[in-house]
Amino acid sequence: MMIIIGIGTIVTVVIQSSSATMALTITLAHQGLIDFPTAAALILGENIGTTITANLAAIGTEVTAQRAARAHFIFNISGVLWAMILFMPFLSLVDMLVPGDPFAKELAVRKGAIAPHMAAFHTTFNIINTLLFLPFIGILAKIATKMVSSGTPSAEPTLKYINQGGTPATPDVALVLVKKELVRMHSLIIEMFDKTIEGLNDPKKDLSTSASDVRECKSLVVTLEDALKEYLMKLSESRLSRTTSVEVTSAIHIAHHIKNTSKHIKRLHSLLEGLRKDKRQLSTQAQEELPNMVKQVKELLELVHTSIEEYKPIADQAEELEQGVKKLRNELRIKHTKRLQDGSCELVSGLTYIDMLAHFRQIGNDSFNIAKFITEAYEESQ
Repeated sequence: MMIIIGIGTIVTVVIQSSSATMALTITLAHQGLIDFPTAAALILGENIGTTITANLAAIGTEVTAQRAARAHFIFNISGVLWAMILFMPFLSLVDMLVPGDPFAKELAVRKGAIAPHMAAFHTTFNIINTLLFLPFIGILAKIATKMVSSGTPSAEPTLKYINQGGTPATPDVALVLVKKELVRMHSLIIEMFDKTIEGLNDPKKDLSTSASDVRECKSLVVTLEDALKEYLMKLSESRLSRTTSVEVTSAIHIAHHIKNTSKHIKRLHSLLEGLRKDKRQLSTQAQEELPNMVKQVKELLELVHTSIEEYKPIADQAEELEQGVKKLRNELRIKHTKRLQDGSCELVSGLTYIDMLAHFRQIGNDSFNIAKFITEAYEESQ
């Protein structure tokens, strides 16, 4: 029986699908190539194999995911142990619950009974195992926690979905987690932008809180970009398909442009702080012109954020919006330069306004680059 359980485990690990192995087992049994006890032993092996594939998939993921995989392993291994000890009585119990005779000598009779018996065996095994473990969930959690340590508080990972200290997960799993981190990074960009614009729209608003928030967000984005780049570089050392390699490279570029965006938004807020500190204001014309620029940039940021979340190509739309931001920036700069020349605008606040327009332009440029790399990766995968 141990050998048969081992075969079930190995086949499941190789195929990486317990459902596929179960289907194969049912097919063999239905054709009369294996009997019910052999099929049941294979099912026990499949329960071990599926925990191994789960643990392999959890490599390089966040600590919680790794602990869940370990708990799954302990749960199924323990279940297989009691099922091995009580193997024949357990088969008799299943036979009592399900009509038909899976032990019949006639192949036609066995064919009609063995599949329902196998399904009942698998279901009953999981139900009994769950009931047995219910009182020990806390103990199981403690064991899994000890098996996967999160390290000291000072070594707490900056990435939320990826375990930085671990080996990168399989490429497909790793890229799913990387995309989640990119969404998280870009969410910080949206937050920074909104806080900056709130201060821009309300000249009397105290900027001390938003200044602190923007600095913290920017610092976190930079830290995340460094950590994500390190993880992706480690992942790139694996044997990757061309499509996966393109996605990894694109993710590195996307993280870089998100970091650049955070720097420009931080600089925008700093320019705003400078105006407040010197008790200066933008000219009336500048204040009337800026909302249109803000609207276009925010639309571009939201479009890019959706693209990162849904992994959809939007390069053409992003380019159209980015060109609109660029055109508007040039128009507003020309108008404002004329105001500076004819003296209708105060010099320091006027130069600050031109700097602001430049940063809005750069935010648009980086956003378009993000959209471009997402589109390239998407098209490569098709």
